Amino acid sequence: MYQIVPMKTQIFLEDEEMMIRPMMAFTTAWNEACASTTAAKILILAGTYKMGLLEVKGPCKAPIEVQVNGTIDAPMSNDDLKGAEQWIRFDTIESFTLSGKGVFDGHGAATWKHAPIA
Repeated sequence: MYQIVPMKTQIFLEDEEMMIRPMMAFTTAWNEACASTTAAKILILAGTYKMGLLEVKGPCKAPIEVQVNGTIDAPMSNDDLKGAEQWIRFDTIESFTLSGKGVFDGHGAATWKHAPIA
């Protein structure tokens, strides 16, 4: 049985110009789920959530599922990624499940044209 840890972002949906608030909401939900001694699920509801550079780490105390039913929206500018190689990173996590009908929108061709040439 999972403990549901909702990402409480409804209050942030009006603030489209800022990415920090949905990121803080996800980080708060992640920290709570990671500290739980029973399996936890982070539920991301339908909607669009602008997220900048995000790294979440374990180890966690119990299995975690992140269920994405909305759209996680990448920044349009590579400057917001501060030179990082990955936009969203899950690190040092065991028993992790990513589920749901949502999408991670990295803006494909629009962002690749700004990528540095290796």
